[in-house]
Amino acid sequence: MSSISQQTVMGIETDIIREELLGNFEKNAVFEVYRAAILSKIERVLRKEATGSAEEIEGTDILLTLEEQAISEHIDHAYREDMFGISVPITLRKRAFWNHLVAILFMRQLKKAYPSIQSDHLDLLDEEESYFTEKEFKDYLEVESQLITREDIFKSIEDLKLPAPVRLHIVVNAAHHSLDDEISYYLQDSYPFTTMVYVERGNIGYITTWDENRKPVCETRKFKYFKRGEFIEDTYPRTSKRKTGLGNKKKNT
Repeated sequence: MSSISQQTVMGIETDIIREELLGNFEKNAVFEVYRAAILSKIERVLRKEATGSAEEIEGTDILLTLEEQAISEHIDHAYREDMFGISVPITLRKRAFWNHLVAILFMRQLKKAYPSIQSDHLDLLDEEESYFTEKEFKDYLEVESQLITREDIFKSIEDLKLPAPVRLHIVVNAAHHSLDDEISYYLQDSYPFTTMVYVERGNIGYITTWDENRKPVCETRKFKYFKRGEFIEDTYPRTSKRKTGLGNKKKNT
């Protein structure tokens, strides 16, 4: 059961965020706020630290966070190992690196919040994380294809079979271009949950990929974008529908 209600969102001074927390269960959304303090308030609401009310919204709200300190502790080792460069193959390797790293950080949080969660990677998280903190680059390359990925995160959330509607809330307190790209992939539309991202600055929702000729191609994910309390755009096609999954119910809002 979600603890999000009219009473719990009162601490968030941005009207549009309050409205979306109370009423958006269908579309991915990105909120760029104007100061970090707002992110802290959103996080407190989603951690259910506020008192609920009899008018709570049925469903499940999952909170995942990314902090600058946690990110820096892992990428500092990567830079010392000279894992990143500027050529396309190395840039693709860098994207894979962020895929695995974010998945490790998220799975740790999910494991703590949902002890029943299932994944082949649960018992291997310490070992997998060691490739980002202490092992040599050559060791990382040997196991890179076996490390946890965002798809493992999506599948584990789906397998929890939580009461619908399910929303994944990602609060980002870190600023890295490659992290923006990785979080953009979490604006998925193939699993029966909606993703809502909260960030002070960044360019989330647009991913640069490369075609067969190694030319950059911009991929736009499906999401509603809000900046500093104002609606900016909706990249969903009018006919777009989200996968609902077996047993999920649609909440009237």
